[in-house]
Amino acid sequence: MKLACFYDNLLEAAKQENKDITDILQQVREMGITSVECSIEALLEDEVKMKVMLAEADLTVSSVYGKLDFGTAPDASYGYSLVDTAVSFGCKKVLVIPGFSTSSGDPYIVSREVGTPVMQQMAKNLKELLTYARSRGVLLMMEDYDDITAPFCSEVQLRWFIDNVPGLFVCFDTGNFMYAGVSEVTAFGLLKDHIVHVHLKDRDIAGDPDEEPKIAIDGTPLYASPVGYGMIAMNEILRGLVDIGYDDVLAIEHFGAPDQMRYLKASVDWVNMTWAEENAGSEE
Repeated sequence: MKLACFYDNLLEAAKQENKDITDILQQVREMGITSVECSIEALLEDEVKMKVMLAEADLTVSSVYGKLDFGTAPDASYGYSLVDTAVSFGCKKVLVIPGFSTSSGDPYIVSREVGTPVMQQMAKNLKELLTYARSRGVLLMMEDYDDITAPFCSEVQLRWFIDNVPGLFVCFDTGNFMYAGVSEVTAFGLLKDHIVHVHLKDRDIAGDPDEEPKIAIDGTPLYASPVGYGMIAMNEILRGLVDIGYDDVLAIEHFGAPDQMRYLKASVDWVNMTWAEENAGSEE
């Protein structure tokens, strides 16, 4: 198992603590984190500087993520830069958010419908991008994205894409299914055979008064939480990952956390302890 965190969360931490990002990168490396999840925008803002900073902190890029408009694009070529950027940073995984829908109506129904025209167009372009990614030795992934206009925010929608784009993998985000009113444990059972990457995101319905919550489809406010301290069934998910033999990246995610470094330290400690316990239990 390898621990990662989100570079954008570290930028938040640098602002919160009035420190340079290079100091924050050194701190997270000392916690035992070995890589960072990066948006394509962050990597390309100053590619040379980013490579130097990461190398000096002994950190790598665990995945590159980006938003594309594949629901309307005639082809996938403009998304090739996601793959090329990953290759440039020595990264083997790309997380694509292939676009959004303007569907309206009952939110719960919208969040679970499959095979719509916009989804069909996204799948067509994802197949092309997947072919290109394979040619460059990169795995292409999708996640359960927490937005009502994302036609892949529920477990059945994400599974539709997996079934209709052969070779597409899952980045399992533990906290995003709650947004769509879906059990993360149920979703894990449906998607586990295709998981190659994990975002560890915990959530709570109470939080810091200064934090702006994510509002779920049913209106519930969702606040950031250190991993293992919120409402997500983290123990069950980690146990499930151990059971399927997962031994890759666990990327800790805390967008919106009022104290990024405190949350990160608590999360690292909990994940290390729980992962060791689950592995020990599996050997008995």
